[in-house]
Amino acid sequence: MKSLNFLNEILYWWNREKERVSEFLVPIIAIIVAFLVAALMIKATGKSPWAAYKLLFQGAFGSSLKEFFSLKQAGEGLLKGAILTLTGLSVAVAFRVGLFNIGAEGQFIIGAIVAAYLGFKLNISPWIDIPIIIGAVSIISGLYAAFAGWLKIT
Repeated sequence: MKSLNFLNEILYWWNREKERVSEFLVPIIAIIVAFLVAALMIKATGKSPWAAYKLLFQGAFGSSLKEFFSLKQAGEGLLKGAILTLTGLSVAVAFRVGLFNIGAEGQFIIGAIVAAYLGFKLNISPWIDIPIIIGAVSIISGLYAAFAGWLKIT
């Protein structure tokens, strides 16, 4: 009789918490399945999935525990994350006003190339260089985006 009561309690808990448990488990299961599918694809090329995953995690988190907790590694992660976040934010702004911007990554790359080029070529004061570079990057990245818009119209 106690086991039946215990089973009823489990079923009651499951019906009450099913949604919360699935919100937690579904992403974890999706990540595991993604790693398994990727491992099969890596294995199909004749390479070791373990070596590939080792390199993946070393690139993301560093090769040692000391490196994992270093400020340099944390700064690199924040830098890369900030770049992706700001690029995504630029797309969100376009969507918010009803426009569709599919070329944010290309605009970022063009802007980075222009900024690097002008950073090497301009040798004035940083107080003058930086606003000039920001303005030039904005204009050229905007023209790059406008070209895609022009192609859509014509």
